[in-house]
Amino acid sequence: MGRRHRRDRSRDRTTGATDFLSAFNRATLDRLRSDLKEVSGATDFIRKFSDMPRCIASSSSMERLQLCLSVLGLEAEFDGRVFSADMVARGKPHPDIFLLAAEQLGAKPSACLVIEDTAGGIRGAVAAGMTAIGLCAASHIRDGHDEVLRNAGAVNLATSWREVEQIARHFFRMAG
Repeated sequence: MGRRHRRDRSRDRTTGATDFLSAFNRATLDRLRSDLKEVSGATDFIRKFSDMPRCIASSSSMERLQLCLSVLGLEAEFDGRVFSADMVARGKPHPDIFLLAAEQLGAKPSACLVIEDTAGGIRGAVAAGMTAIGLCAASHIRDGHDEVLRNAGAVNLATSWREVEQIARHFFRMAG
């Protein structure tokens, strides 16, 4: 009787955790639907570089990425070029997602410019042989985050999408 009871409680904990995660995911998606706002200048930046091959390579789920693009009206800007951690065996800080994205775009990693706001993402981009810009423009960025990104390997830091644009234009002129 004791073993069976332990087994049943273990199953209940697993089911409870699954239910919690499912509810948390639904609540997160609902909040994104109602509250997601563009980081100032991001859409303009994306559209200014519409003639360049580009993609999203994110640790987020594909469901979350598609929802964010839909809410922001950017689906067409990245059609077929959205890569999720769900698509690779190892997430950031491993380079897998970045290497997959470069391969799918037909780009050499050394010709890729990655815009990242996490240390893990910067480390993954650098490990993939790419140049990384550390972006410190969103509301969740705290004091000292620039140094964290620099220590992770960011070649440049930007506090706005306007600064990202200037860095990107210089990078592509030099690579050109």
